[in-house]
Amino acid sequence: MSNRKQSVTLALITVGVIAVLFAALILLNQVLPPQEEVQAFMEQFGVLGYLFYLLFGITAVFIIPLNFSFTGIAGTFVFGFWIGLLTNWICKIIGSVIAFKIGRKFGPKIYPLFKKEKVEFFQHLMDNEKVVMVYFILSSIPFTPSDFFSYFLGCSDMKFKHFLPIATFGSFGTALGLAFLGTGQALDKPLFLVILGLAISGGTFWLHKSKEKFHLE
Repeated sequence: MSNRKQSVTLALITVGVIAVLFAALILLNQVLPPQEEVQAFMEQFGVLGYLFYLLFGITAVFIIPLNFSFTGIAGTFVFGFWIGLLTNWICKIIGSVIAFKIGRKFGPKIYPLFKKEKVEFFQHLMDNEKVVMVYFILSSIPFTPSDFFSYFLGCSDMKFKHFLPIATFGSFGTALGLAFLGTGQALDKPLFLVILGLAISGGTFWLHKSKEKFHLE
């Protein structure tokens, strides 16, 4: 797959994800019960309810079928914007690290766990000299396949000390997007797209300036 074709594919993924985000938000606003009722129900469980959200969120990052994005939206719907933002950020970072470490430990032995098409797609991405930039952008946007990507980066020669800051800063974009979606502010305050765009732009600029440091060795 050529670099141009990869760029087009990633652009289509990004546009599709944004469309899905807004469609999902409209649907959720129609089917979910009032936020106050859900919060009152969860208050019965106290700290245990929050710990379940935290642990399930981490698990949902590296156990792919669980889908972290839906988990993050549900969490912020229940616990509010700021707790949801911080918790989703923590979950995304820790889950990404676990996926990376699994890839590092088992290497290509994990490939049979994924569909052949996904393995081929990510293997092509790994051959792209801008693979780190691609991972950062994908990890900054909810519902993108960045969780898969963490496994494959673990299978590569990338050093963990390089992976961690990229995953940390990239995960903030996803946490921010899910916080806006979960609290129903994405449609009322589309400014979040501007904030997310600025965060991604700032991160890509930082990576570009540090390209000699953050490369696959």
